Amino acid sequence: GEYAIIDYKFQQYRIFKAIGAAYLMTWTGRNVREYLARVVEGVGKGDDAAADELPDLHATCAGLKSYCTTLAASLIEDARKSCGGQGFLRASGIADLSTNYVGSVTAEGEAVILALQTARYIIKSVAANRKGERVAGSVSYLTMKPLQHMNLSSYLGNQEVLLQLFAQRARQASEDLESDFQYSLNNGRTFEEALNDVAVAAWHVCECHCHFNMAKNAFEAVPKSITDSKAQTAVNRVIQLFLLQTIAENGSDYLGILTHQQMRVIKKDIIMLLDQVRPDAVALTDAFGFSDHKLSSTIGRYDGNVYEAIYAEAKKSPLNTADKMIGWEKLKPMLDMQFIIEGKKQQRQGKNLSTANL
Repeated sequence: GEYAIIDYKFQQYRIFKAIGAAYLMTWTGRNVREYLARVVEGVGKGDDAAADELPDLHATCAGLKSYCTTLAASLIEDARKSCGGQGFLRASGIADLSTNYVGSVTAEGEAVILALQTARYIIKSVAANRKGERVAGSVSYLTMKPLQHMNLSSYLGNQEVLLQLFAQRARQASEDLESDFQYSLNNGRTFEEALNDVAVAAWHVCECHCHFNMAKNAFEAVPKSITDSKAQTAVNRVIQLFLLQTIAENGSDYLGILTHQQMRVIKKDIIMLLDQVRPDAVALTDAFGFSDHKLSSTIGRYDGNVYEAIYAEAKKSPLNTADKMIGWEKLKPMLDMQFIIEGKKQQRQGKNLSTANL
């Protein structure tokens, strides 16, 4: 029978990554809303401790808005590409989704500007940590114990190690950023000039910062939010898949921790997870509860009647309202109608058309 698109490994790599990211963003969004509500309530009551959390809250929101919108826009486009020509159709729903969403990367806060705001907070936090001052909240990775060389036969199910890997990456990138920033300051640059000097690294640090916090939020939230063991396993798998993909795609950030052989182990784990996630992929997607009406898609339908839906939408096009195309009366005099008629006849008979037979 027909080979389902979702059974191709490369399509799985792209689509399952998007599903994993969606779950990570969902729990991170809930965490941020709770964080915001708690701080706002505390500030309203005159709680100085809550007021002290405002810089961390702002840095967290700025970084996540920057990273998550950029990631979502990229993954929507990946989803469109995974559907080939059908994904390009407006009737697929994905083309419009991509067009309508991409503005979010710059609307309500431009991604690079917000990433730089997060980086400024991280630079200050690294400097404070070096002085022995207390740092916590979203930059708790700065105080976590450094990792040594990893030597595992598999990373599947090892959430603690995964979180440590993201913490190590975020800490190292943050310390390097602060060092480069200080170097620019020491060479006579102003604060803004120094920040501009490290802007490219700052963008990367913001991403590392967000990866750590998203992983931390998800690992803490899943056991509390999902009581069914099978559902919990399915969600943990797709989350771990995204995290392992992120590690594999940013291998240079783990030099000195993960050897070439350990990276190969991670890549093998990714392939294993693709097979494990496959049976649950549709259910994990349907769990978000989007209706056919909301999706407005010919290829993402509950009843699965994709081709019938595409044909029905095609018939609505003004180009398909008549048997003959627009401009046919002008083209007809230039066409060899006998050749076309004979060709149609041979096609119906299952023969190959050849000019020698005419």
